[in-house]
Amino acid sequence: MFSYQNYELKKEYSKWISINEIFDINSVGIVSSRDKLTIRFSENEIKEIVNDFVKLPIEEARKKYNLVKDVRDWSVQMAQNDLKKSGLKDKNFKQIHYRPFDIRYTYYTGNSRGFQSMPRRTVMDNFINNNYALITSRIVKGNSFSHSFVSKKITNGALLATNTSSSSYVYPLYRYVEKGLYFNKEEAKRTLKEIENEFLELQKEYRNLLKEKQKNSLKLDELAQEEYNSLIEEKEILLEIKREQYEKAPKNAIDIQYEKLENINLKFRQFIDNKYNKKFSPEQILAYIYGILHSPTYREKYSDFLKIDFPRIPFCDSSEDFEKIAEVGQKLITVHLMEEIPDSDIAETYDGEVGKNTVERVKFQKVKNVGRVYINKTNYFEHIPKDIFEFYIGGYKVIEKYLKERKGKDLQIEEIQQVKNIAKILAFTMEKMEKLDELTKKTI
Repeated sequence: MFSYQNYELKKEYSKWISINEIFDINSVGIVSSRDKLTIRFSENEIKEIVNDFVKLPIEEARKKYNLVKDVRDWSVQMAQNDLKKSGLKDKNFKQIHYRPFDIRYTYYTGNSRGFQSMPRRTVMDNFINNNYALITSRIVKGNSFSHSFVSKKITNGALLATNTSSSSYVYPLYRYVEKGLYFNKEEAKRTLKEIENEFLELQKEYRNLLKEKQKNSLKLDELAQEEYNSLIEEKEILLEIKREQYEKAPKNAIDIQYEKLENINLKFRQFIDNKYNKKFSPEQILAYIYGILHSPTYREKYSDFLKIDFPRIPFCDSSEDFEKIAEVGQKLITVHLMEEIPDSDIAETYDGEVGKNTVERVKFQKVKNVGRVYINKTNYFEHIPKDIFEFYIGGYKVIEKYLKERKGKDLQIEEIQQVKNIAKILAFTMEKMEKLDELTKKTI
C-alpha cells in the first residue's frame, strides 16, 4: 500500500505530462519471433541467410535454421513469401538497434506476418530517412527505472528488456509523409544501364548462335533464329522506351518524395510554446526529456510510478533552465548515439593470450585494486570500475549484456573497441547524470 507521502507524490506526479501526450505516434519495437534467423551481426551474414533461406523447401529451411513450430504470426512459408514478394532488394537490408550500443542487421520489408512477425511499419518506416527516437518502457519489473535510450535506426522490441511486460516503446521525433513524386536521376541511370546490359548480353548470345550455325546448321533452325530475332527486337524496343524515359525524366516523376513533419502533439506544442514564449525545436524538446529521464532524483523519487505506466515529464518554469537541462540531455544523446566517444582512460587495456578472444564466461574481478572484466580464463578488459560494469540501461548491465550476447563467438577488433567505447560512454553518462541532478532540483 502507498503511504501518505506516496499519495502526495502521486498527486504531484500526475499533474505532469505523459510521454504519450507529447508525441503523436509510437509503438513497441520490432518483434521478429525468430531473432536467430532474422537478425545477424553483419550485413554479409544476413544477406547470405536470406538468399539461402528463401530458396529452400519449407521443412528443409526449418531444419537447417533450427526453427521451432510455426506460430500464428510467423511461419516459414509466410517468411519466404514475404522475401520473394519484396524482390530481395539491397535497400531492404537495414541496421537494427538490437540492444543498447549493439547494432545488428536484418531484412526489413515492413510487412506484418512476414520475415518479421510484427515490424511496426507505421513507426519504423519513419527511420528510412534521418530521424531520432526516444525509447522507454511502460512497465518496469524488478529493476529500478533506467529505461530510457535513443536511436536513429529501426529498433528491436527487446532493446531495453527481454521480458515482454517491459517492451521498448519507440517514439520517433519526426514523421515522414508521402508528399508526391520527384525525379531521381541516379535511379534512371541505373535502370537504363541494366537494360543496356541485358540487350548487349542477348545480342552477344545471338551472335554466338549464328557463328555456331555456320559450323552446324542443325543446332539453330529457322524457327529458333526467328525467335531470337524477335527477342532482340523486343529488347531494342524496351531499350528505346527506357532511353526515352531517361531523356524525359527531368519533366517526369519517377520516385516518391516525403514531407518531414514533427511528431509533436499539437496540444503539447501549443502548451510548450505558450509556457516559454518561444519555439523550441523537436530536438531541444527531446534533449530536455532525455535530461529529465536521466536525473537520478527523478528516477528514485518517482520510482513507484515509473514502474507502472509511461513516464510523466515535469517542465521547469524558465526557458533558461529548460535550455540548460536540454544542453546536457543533448550531450547524452550525442554520446549514446556514439556520434562522439568521450576521451577517457577507462577501459584502455584489453589483454591476455593472443588469439584467445572467444567469449566463454563474463565476470568482473578486481586485481590489485584494478577492475577487470574477463571474457574467459585468460583474456580481459582492464580499468573498468565496478560501478561502470554494473551500470544498467533498461533491464541489462550494459557491458555484461553486450559480451554475453556474443558467448561462443570470437570477438573481432571492432567489438573489442566497442566494449572500450561503451565503458567510456557509461562513465560519461554517470558524470552527466550528477550534473542533471543539480539542474533539475527545482523542477522535481
